[in-house]
Amino acid sequence: MKLTNEEKKMLDGGYGSGTAMAMEMVVKWGEVYGAEKLVDVTHTHTSTGEPVEWLKKISEGAKARTYSTIHPFPFDLKRWEKMGVKKEYVEKQMAYYNQCFPYYKKLGLINVYTCCPYMVGNIPFYKSYTNFFGSEAVLLVNSLFGSRNPRVGGPAPLLSAITGKAPYCDLLVEENRYGEVIFEPDPSLKPETLNNADLGAFGYYVGYVAQERVVVINNLARTLDFESFKYFTAPMATSGSVALCHIVGITQDAPTLQAALGKRTNVEKVVVGKKEIKEMWKKLNTTDSDDVDLVALGCPNLSIPELKELAEQLEGKKVKEGKKLWLGMGDDMLNMATRMGLIEPIEKAGATILTGICNGPLTPWDKLEDKPKVVATDSVKGAHYINAGSGMAVKVRFGSTKDCVDSVITGKYVDTGRWLS
Repeated sequence: MKLTNEEKKMLDGGYGSGTAMAMEMVVKWGEVYGAEKLVDVTHTHTSTGEPVEWLKKISEGAKARTYSTIHPFPFDLKRWEKMGVKKEYVEKQMAYYNQCFPYYKKLGLINVYTCCPYMVGNIPFYKSYTNFFGSEAVLLVNSLFGSRNPRVGGPAPLLSAITGKAPYCDLLVEENRYGEVIFEPDPSLKPETLNNADLGAFGYYVGYVAQERVVVINNLARTLDFESFKYFTAPMATSGSVALCHIVGITQDAPTLQAALGKRTNVEKVVVGKKEIKEMWKKLNTTDSDDVDLVALGCPNLSIPELKELAEQLEGKKVKEGKKLWLGMGDDMLNMATRMGLIEPIEKAGATILTGICNGPLTPWDKLEDKPKVVATDSVKGAHYINAGSGMAVKVRFGSTKDCVDSVITGKYVDTGRWLS
């Protein structure tokens, strides 16, 4: 691998032992992938969970060289009692996290604790090199923002944060970013009528078929706001390992179908219709019980437009006694929503605000004092991981945001969609 003089200086310890350690790992990572060089990384998003001793060593004399934010935790560090997490589990985890926090601070990582760092300023430039942790974040920055982000995960984003480098391989290479499979909605599906839950089921099917391939969505025949985009694409990295999705006419690298495909020809085309969406809907609904104990919203974390809708829907209403409504968001979204007057009607209705968590997928279901039997959610990713992450013990009702909220107000879940009829 060809290294610049600056990169050699990092590797040789010219910027401290921690930077040298990180650079050595970046070089090894590049060698595994056959990269010929390293490139400059501008934005990173890192995970929690590294071994404390390793964190201590790699932070020696090191500082983040990128705009670097931190991913959420399994439970709300301040409101774990409201979640009903067992005290002994919290104490054990907090003992670990309290050892990690000084090193995150020393490195200069930004403690936003959200899975949506782009909602709080961590927005990469088009065609810049980035390294974000989290399957949904990787997919979104590669697709919507058009940055060049690898799919490695693990500690790699922290290595890039410290060195400001990543190997030139994988999805950082332009030739690897062209579409490998095309998905088109059947006209009878009427994509313009699909709500975010419907789009999520569509995306879940795309991931199921595409697996790790680069996806192209053609002839979608509708616009997507930011919220719709994240609910549509996040499931592709849940049922599959999709890290890049071109949507023709919407994403920056796909002004046309030809631009998305490059020189590739004879690419497989898959038509998605009512049958496919219905199949995914049934897969996500693991029970037909209408007795929902908990509604979990905010996977990915809730945005201001979503909180506006929830405030309107909950205005003057009350969560049914014995039921729970969890709303997951970042602290920054909570602060803004509070200033806008959105949180008051939400909390007055009896909802529980939770920050700094991955609401559903990382929730420690077996560590709750009162584990719910049935959870409703509008998130495909949440539905998938709630059932799987609980060892199939927690059953799921998946549907629209409105259906989920109505169920926690009335006490009964009624699916008003068209897929289980």
